[in-house]
Amino acid sequence: MQGDFEKIVRRHGDMILRLAMANTGNRADAEDVFQEVFIRLVRSIDKIQDEDHLRFWLVRATINRCKSLYSSTYRKRELPVEELPARDLDSSTDEVDTPATDAVRDLPEKYRTPIHLFYFEELSISEIARILGSTEGAVKTQLSRGRKMLSETLKGVSYV
Repeated sequence: MQGDFEKIVRRHGDMILRLAMANTGNRADAEDVFQEVFIRLVRSIDKIQDEDHLRFWLVRATINRCKSLYSSTYRKRELPVEELPARDLDSSTDEVDTPATDAVRDLPEKYRTPIHLFYFEELSISEIARILGSTEGAVKTQLSRGRKMLSETLKGVSYV
């Protein structure tokens, strides 16, 4: 069991951390989400049926944990701008802080999650629909609207 769990963390850990970073915008919260997801996996590992179910479970648990993190009473308190958590990405997640990654993180969650899963995790539309408990048509619409928002946000941005 221990060896299997370590393999799961090695195989899926980067994906979970990237997804958590995309949804939280900062490393500390992403690491908290990462830890919580894998703690919950330890408790639920006997319910996992196969590799596809495991991936679905991990992504869904990460999304749910990110949502609950920001819906908590603690998070709803108002902070001065200077005290807001800084967004930081580092090389351990193989992501670079660019206008595009900032723009994706600034999308409403409804569009950010499908965009992230499709482009960064390379999941298919049907996989995303299954994970989000949605239809393929809804995911296609969210991707289209998310791309349009990104296009508007990034219009005129120089990458040089």
